[in-house]
Amino acid sequence: MDDVDGISSEVRAALADDYFGHLHIEYREDTVRAWFDNSDYDSGERPYEVVEVTDEYVVTREWNEILRIYEESTTYIDTPCIYGVSSEYGFREYYCPVAGVGPP
Repeated sequence: MDDVDGISSEVRAALADDYFGHLHIEYREDTVRAWFDNSDYDSGERPYEVVEVTDEYVVTREWNEILRIYEESTTYIDTPCIYGVSSEYGFREYYCPVAGVGPP
């Protein structure tokens, strides 16, 4: 993120202030759930479908409750981690397995 141009100093400060490393995502056969370990946010289990699979990425379609639309997202594989690319700033946000971590 530090190497990306176009991020305002306010946004950069907010993202640098213990923002990353708290989101957990759990994919199951037909549901996905996301929660933060430092807040009360929990998406609950939501259905998703796999649209495309390659050796480099997986495209999924999920319901966005706020926008009331289905959204497609691409998750890239960088074993043992996965990552998404920020649509607004273009930096990679990595998610790596953490032993012993599960839903609250």
